[in-house]
Amino acid sequence: MTEDTKLIINYGRRNYPDGVRAVWGARLIWPDDLLWDRQDIAAHDEESKQALTAWLNGPNRGDGALKAMKDALATPYTLGLASDKDDEAVIYEDDKGKIIGSAQSSFGYLYVCAWLKEHVS
Repeated sequence: MTEDTKLIINYGRRNYPDGVRAVWGARLIWPDDLLWDRQDIAAHDEESKQALTAWLNGPNRGDGALKAMKDALATPYTLGLASDKDDEAVIYEDDKGKIIGSAQSSFGYLYVCAWLKEHVS
């Protein structure tokens, strides 16, 4: 994979910046049921992949961005998300990274993706 090739994930929202070094995506059962076999991560290099994984999981492996995402999704409508709409919303963002999502008018799924801000070229 060349440096200028856009990363492709098998699951999740594919609306992430072209220059990301690593991206994680998932298809959740609406609104917050994250399934282990409906997630994917793509990266240009192992360092970027490990940095994204560490941010998602957190320093204590369970207190990172994924937990913050799940907490926010307990009330998806306050984020502007609805299962019958295609609207995209920021689910979680901090100084390191960002998680966005959309139901994509699926009436039952939520498609999300995440990337690190410092790993965008």
